[in-house]
Amino acid sequence: MVYVYHDVIDSRGDTAGTEGEVFAAVQDCLEELIRLVQFCVNTLNAGSVWVTADHGFLFQREAPGETDRTELAVKPSNAYLTKKRYVIGPNLGPIANAHHGRTSVTAGTTCETDSGCLAAQAGFIL
Repeated sequence: MVYVYHDVIDSRGDTAGTEGEVFAAVQDCLEELIRLVQFCVNTLNAGSVWVTADHGFLFQREAPGETDRTELAVKPSNAYLTKKRYVIGPNLGPIANAHHGRTSVTAGTTCETDSGCLAAQAGFIL
């Protein structure tokens, strides 16, 4: 097994002074990972290669518009946790413009808590 920790994007895009370099960092990252996968397959004779990430990000070159800043319209009073873009609590029911799920499915919990997450324009992951 070969484990590689790759933080090119995080290290170049995490501060205000370098956040403008994030697109170049993504391109560099993809090129490096492609070369690494090719090396593993062609030189190390790897039969399987898994590429994963600990998190993702949404980023765009221009400032977000008002539609990108949409908040959840409904914030139920029985919620355990309510934020701008998600809500967690029991028996939430459907929430307009939000993905509805069970934390037992999305987060592997043993309880039957509901979750609602506002769907971003580029997609969402719960």
